[in-house]
Amino acid sequence: MDLVFYLKDEENEKAAEEGRHQLRKKYWTYAIPIIQQKHQLRGSFNNSNPTTSNTLSGGVGISGLRIDCVANYDFARIDFVISKGDVKQNKEIFDILYSHKYEVESELGITLTWERADENKASWISYYSRDVSITNEEDWERMANFHAEWSDKICSALLPYLQENDEEKTRLQNRASILRQWTIEHPAINENPVKSNRTFTRFTTDAMTELLPDLPNAPSGWNTDNHYFYEIVNRAGNGVYMQFALSSRNANPEFLDICERINEFYKAKKGKKNWQWRLPFRTKTVCISDDLSKEQIFEKLDECFEEIQNFERDLKNKLSLDESAKA
Repeated sequence: MDLVFYLKDEENEKAAEEGRHQLRKKYWTYAIPIIQQKHQLRGSFNNSNPTTSNTLSGGVGISGLRIDCVANYDFARIDFVISKGDVKQNKEIFDILYSHKYEVESELGITLTWERADENKASWISYYSRDVSITNEEDWERMANFHAEWSDKICSALLPYLQENDEEKTRLQNRASILRQWTIEHPAINENPVKSNRTFTRFTTDAMTELLPDLPNAPSGWNTDNHYFYEIVNRAGNGVYMQFALSSRNANPEFLDICERINEFYKAKKGKKNWQWRLPFRTKTVCISDDLSKEQIFEKLDECFEEIQNFERDLKNKLSLDESAKA
């Protein structure tokens, strides 16, 4: 067999590398103002300048943690990076965030990629947009908006779990206990303490289960037979609201069809095709101060639940009329 040698064309490789650098710098020059505008309150990218790297990094207010915007030839990506000097501390922070995976993804309406990466010092949490390329300037607007919107949303969803002191954690946990007690004592509610936590107290109702029956052996995003929950959201502790959440994971076509019909009447922000989570409805936020008694908190929760019952009656009526019109 012939032995073939290939000579390395260093000049062409150098030119190609310079081209990549110029392309990246041009994209970041375009994208940085859009990203900074979105992060103006947090200031994550205030000091960012156009770079020849494929990655633009911003601070999140916690040492050793950062938010990265990545622009590649075949995708764009957001990375929430945990990279302190102590490996053990990195994994502990990741585990804290991962324990709230369902809450985070439910709030965002997307599925994230969670990389504990035990073989590495750092850990990270990512979200991709795979239908764009930095080489196509027509994609730049979508890429920049993706980097701006999702870097901000991911920070907003993750950081609250890392910024609370022990007193605040105790206060939120005590509040969650009262919320859970309300679901247990309310006669029209089917509580689910196993899938509830400090931030989300989850329950179902007979009326909504009639519209959205359980799907045995097809676990939802909560790993339950039911693919919906009402959630009492206790994020800040001084105000709560209730929301109607849907999971499409392992759902059959009949269930997904009902979800699309619901979306016609109650448009979810995350109404796109191939959705993972949807939040078609939420109640008003009721103020719950620390000086309220349990009975007073129950009264405010009853007000929110009355909104839910009105929502269920209205939805059932609209679905019935829709079926009659199609018949």
